Amino acid sequence: MPTITIGILTHNAGEYIGRTIPAILSWTRPEYEVLVVDNGSTDDTIERLRQYPQIRVECNRENTGYGRGRNALVDKSRAPYVLLLDDDILVPSEQVVLDCRAFCESRAEVAFVSVPLTEPGRDRTPHYGLFFTEPKRDRSLRELESLACFQAGGFTGGLTFCRRSIFQRLGGYDTIYPCQDYDLSARAYLQGWRIYTVSTVHAIHLGVDRTVDVGHWVAWNDYQLCGFLRTILKNYTMPGVVCWTPLASAWILWKTIRKYRETGEPQVLLTYVRSLRYLFRDLRNTLEERSRVHSSRIVRRDTFRTIAFPRHGSPGSARELPSVN
Repeated sequence: MPTITIGILTHNAGEYIGRTIPAILSWTRPEYEVLVVDNGSTDDTIERLRQYPQIRVECNRENTGYGRGRNALVDKSRAPYVLLLDDDILVPSEQVVLDCRAFCESRAEVAFVSVPLTEPGRDRTPHYGLFFTEPKRDRSLRELESLACFQAGGFTGGLTFCRRSIFQRLGGYDTIYPCQDYDLSARAYLQGWRIYTVSTVHAIHLGVDRTVDVGHWVAWNDYQLCGFLRTILKNYTMPGVVCWTPLASAWILWKTIRKYRETGEPQVLLTYVRSLRYLFRDLRNTLEERSRVHSSRIVRRDTFRTIAFPRHGSPGSARELPSVN
């Protein structure tokens, strides 16, 4: 039986997997399995995947969504640990897996571990964890590496290492809207788990241009407002709901208007309207989920909202990691 599943969710990733898959296969061991779930690709992704007989490929006829795809990767895993990857993440060495596993094994309270993601041509990275109590700014790898590891408000969705049992105990991703990383992170904290960024290693985000493309941005922003507000309504205490619902709505509206000014595309503005409509359409389900989450939560305070980037030597930062051979 494998000890670690490297699970990759693909969708129209033909231009990336020619780099990402060979890089992974160059350092995998026999005790690792590489599992790919393809979410209805219409380009040459599946043909490219068939070039690698070492990997296990599951193909969906249609795009079932990010959350369902990720849940399927964990459900189909045969290992106690899972490294979840987006299809455009280049993992340069096995040390990423080794450091993440070592950290999980050293701290029983850890549910998810991420690493910083760099972008080609940039010496600073915005991908190092989720923080909502302070402005998030790009940080250099040197600054992150000096901390070794630190607690974060949520995991970085492009690369997430977890225990399969904890992921399933938490119920996995909320699948009503795509890309609910923060919702799963919040539920983990409410059940007493912790999330860390291990910064002794890093990976590379190749698909930065995807976020610049207007069509891709529109498809993603259709669900940003409803997804973020659903997370708040489900998981926050009532004072948090009252405070953060209008703030989050205004913040996303500002981002939408700024994107419209950049592109001049009316469809950009329509994403906010559609997302608000989805929120009200599914409000009853959201309130039912809120009742379920709050009836089982162990932690009464919204501790995930108070986590800030650590200063050197501050509580919660760690400078040494256990070694793994």
